[in-house]
Amino acid sequence: MGSADRLHRPVDRRHLHAGPDTALTMRNAFSGGRRGGIWTAAGVATGQAIWTVATGLGIAGLIHASEPAFLAMKFAGAAYLVYLGLQSLRAAWRGGDRPAVAGGPLLRVTPGRSLRG
Repeated sequence: MGSADRLHRPVDRRHLHAGPDTALTMRNAFSGGRRGGIWTAAGVATGQAIWTVATGLGIAGLIHASEPAFLAMKFAGAAYLVYLGLQSLRAAWRGGDRPAVAGGPLLRVTPGRSLRG
């Protein structure tokens, strides 16, 4: 076995596990069928494309260098997470959107829900 094989082995092992985006796509594909999986994958790809373009334009560097821009982004992200949490609590209190149980009926995942996560 050559030294190149030993160098590539750790990299290959790191890429064998699924990330959160893959887990989300699989969950929505299992609960919403092919359409839910495709819409979720489209949402993941869109998010990655936006960050790729932002990085290419230097926006990521600007946010890194500018504390007010970073704080604005951080607060906007926190507000969005609070909004999602409140939606989840409201749905739980009203008894809607229960997760699919093994052997039970699958929930339909709409394109909007797939893109939201």
